[in-house]
Amino acid sequence: MYKYISTLNYLDGDMYTVSLYWVVQTIATVGYGDVSLINTNERCFAFTIMIIGVLSFSYASGTLTSILMDLDFKNMIFNKRIKTLDNLKK
Repeated sequence: MYKYISTLNYLDGDMYTVSLYWVVQTIATVGYGDVSLINTNERCFAFTIMIIGVLSFSYASGTLTSILMDLDFKNMIFNKRIKTLDNLKK
């Protein structure tokens, strides 16, 4: 089931790639899953995709928040104008 990964099997440069992959995987909250990546190319591809995914989600969330804030601001201005008209009517 659980495959122990020995650090003795990696070259010096591979340890940096494995470490970077682990950090990106943890920060991206992807999880560790059952599939383990074998070589450096797979790890590089995986953490590139994870970074792109996180950036895309962040951009979409920020854009949606900006749209909602803009609608709220326009609603506030509309309500202020209605209140001004009500005061003028009185």
